[in-house]
Amino acid sequence: MSIPVFADLYKPVKDALTKAYQGDTYKLEVTTKDVVKFNPTFTRNADGSIVGNLSVEGDYVPCKHAQTKLKYAINEKGILNTKVTVDNMPSAKGLKFEAIADLAIGADLRKDKYELKCEFKGKKSTLTGSVKQDMSAEASAVLAIQDLQLGAQLSCDLLTKEIKGNQVGVSYSVTKGTSIAAILENLQTLKAGFCTTTAPWTWAGEYSCKVNGTNHMVTVGTETTLKDGQTVKARVNTAGVVGAVIIHKLSPQLKLTSSVEIDTAAGFKSKFGSQFVWEN
Repeated sequence: MSIPVFADLYKPVKDALTKAYQGDTYKLEVTTKDVVKFNPTFTRNADGSIVGNLSVEGDYVPCKHAQTKLKYAINEKGILNTKVTVDNMPSAKGLKFEAIADLAIGADLRKDKYELKCEFKGKKSTLTGSVKQDMSAEASAVLAIQDLQLGAQLSCDLLTKEIKGNQVGVSYSVTKGTSIAAILENLQTLKAGFCTTTAPWTWAGEYSCKVNGTNHMVTVGTETTLKDGQTVKARVNTAGVVGAVIIHKLSPQLKLTSSVEIDTAAGFKSKFGSQFVWEN
């Protein structure tokens, strides 16, 4: 069994209830794969602004001791993001390093951002750590006890030795297709949910609240794939927001996602969004 990093403990529930819901954005994405992965993306937000992003990603093996992946992307603000990943080292199995840089092209070099990450995956645990240029750091650990996974994450400022945030989480695989999970953020916000898949249906539910007894909310959702290959998703919460998604597989290379959200408690205010993806 592969032990996830902390961010993935709650991922099955989160994906079932949030993935593919576009809100009120419209996105065009093109991906081509050969020796490298080329991926331009354009997003039109509700205020009419257009955000562009272009990424290129490739795998390289400069020596027999490690596999290296280089990814770089540039957005509409001229921010160049580069990430170098080194893993699959025979002499250090389970260890992965990442170096990330956000560089403002033609701007003040002092505003550039850097980050170093390290991840180790063992048979029963996963450890991660990162440090940024401003000496803010983050560390997390996940421990597996059979089908139970316990995790914790801590972020802090190494200069002031001040704790900036903390999370604890738990995930339990009830069966191969069913899991339950909970996350407590900064000892203030609790999220607990489940996700279960019995082909062709996936069901998920979440309860969230503040530990002081406020902001209670229940969200339930479902997903299924129809015989013609189209995927349909729907969700509703106790705040009166209803959402639906249809993922049209137009061809093996083309996919169109359309979503709508209606807030029944705010005069049936609605949001429409879509994503058109071409992948080859």
